[in-house]
Amino acid sequence: MQNLLDHTCKRILETVVFESNNNEFERMELFGKYGCDGSSGNMEYMQKPEENAVVDDSISETSVFGFYFSPLVITGFQMDSEEKITVWSNPKHSSTAYCRPIKFLYFKESKENILTEFRQTEREVTKLHPFQADVNGE
Repeated sequence: MQNLLDHTCKRILETVVFESNNNEFERMELFGKYGCDGSSGNMEYMQKPEENAVVDDSISETSVFGFYFSPLVITGFQMDSEEKITVWSNPKHSSTAYCRPIKFLYFKESKENILTEFRQTEREVTKLHPFQADVNGE
């Protein structure tokens, strides 16, 4: 998850045009949301394993469960004050345009599976560390 969020921050910041007097940020914070969704009853039309492939019958592509992250806003804090400045804001919070898949799992959506994966994702979130970014090549 760390690499995904680092890459997301980097790519978003590449789209931001910083004014020369406003890029003196002590730090920036990315706020986002994450969640999950399942899909079942998918067809396995014309799906054949490769020759000599080990086939695990417990894995089926008819049920897919995914975790996703959507960035909402990046705020910056200038060096001489604690005033929040919005650096970037997602124009469509519920759109899939900025939605990033965290992981896909091949099992049927159930309360037990959701709680297990949600707890695992929360553990990964607690292990995140700050991302260092260059703004305008500085």
